[in-house]
Amino acid sequence: MKIVADKYGIELNVCGCEGDYSHLGVKNNGCISLGYLQNLIGEELKIGDDNSGRSGCKCVEVVDIGTYNVCSHNCLYCYANGTKAEMDYKLADYNPESPALCGRVKSSQTIKLFSKSYSNITGQRQIF
Repeated sequence: MKIVADKYGIELNVCGCEGDYSHLGVKNNGCISLGYLQNLIGEELKIGDDNSGRSGCKCVEVVDIGTYNVCSHNCLYCYANGTKAEMDYKLADYNPESPALCGRVKSSQTIKLFSKSYSNITGQRQIF
């Protein structure tokens, strides 16, 4: 993978790996690292580590607003899709009028609302 990444100018990072691959030019930064997010938005952030308990995880704490098995691009490396049958089942249930991101809210499901929103930007100005 490193050879292909280099060919296309992509920096290869891993997450959830106990090993050190730096001698191969592969960083163990995490899927969603603090440095990546700070570079993306151009602000210094104060975010804690992911508390998922996954061994070797280097990600920062995030809230996943997505859902699995709903993208029809079917990329082989994607963690968000299982089998094609699972994806087809979810996509067949898609309802653009639903309050959910994809599909319908079923009676067995719980929708969690966050009671407080806050900024992780260091030095964020407050107006209230």
